[in-house]
Amino acid sequence: MTSIPTQDLSGKTALITGASRGIGRAIAIGYAQAGADVAVLARSAQDLKLLAEEVEGLGRRCLPLQVDVTDRREAKTAVESAISEFGHLDILVNNAGVVGAYGPFLDLKLEDWDLAMETNLQAAITFTRLAGAHMVARGSGTVVNIASMFGVIGAPMLTHYAVTKAAWCH
Repeated sequence: MTSIPTQDLSGKTALITGASRGIGRAIAIGYAQAGADVAVLARSAQDLKLLAEEVEGLGRRCLPLQVDVTDRREAKTAVESAISEFGHLDILVNNAGVVGAYGPFLDLKLEDWDLAMETNLQAAITFTRLAGAHMVARGSGTVVNIASMFGVIGAPMLTHYAVTKAAWCH
């Protein structure tokens, strides 16, 4: 059995959106295992509480923040809270995403497009600008945007989702 090499993130801090389950949760756990303290953001307070307990069980600090990533004021408060809690922010992971409606292009409502655009694209831009300003001032930082294969190959019945994920693929 081959072991997977891990990066040492000791002393690093990360903010992860969409962290309560799936890919975001796995990233939060992986970063904590690698030594990072993590601020985890999602809409579900209960899921965040469970994640925080797991991260703290690994000996790392965790700041769970119930946040609607589409709300710019909440995004600003979240980034400021993470920096205040940890003293600095080294890594931002823009993972929050939504598929929402499913259907032919002409059947998708403008509200379906708005939800996908606000969650999958605009929120990532907002968080990157907020965290990025801090990282630039520090002279260091990393931003990870979670894309999707559908951003490259498209997806029948999910045009709105594919469009938002394509922004991060090129």
